[in-house]
Amino acid sequence: MEVTKANFKESLELLRKLIPDASFLSVDGEFTGLNVATNFHGFDTPQERYRKIRKVRN
Repeated sequence: MEVTKANFKESLELLRKLIPDASFLSVDGEFTGLNVATNFHGFDTPQERYRKIRKVRN
């Protein structure tokens, strides 16, 4: 199931019904489509990369 800004409200109701009986739940929190003005480096830690993304998004 792909939940986006466009279908969030409809998906939320379905998720509320499905979650109690689910064996597991997985959430993919990628920053898909994020345009970042700062450069990432191959040696950046996940924390450094997140900090750079947050700086650009704010």
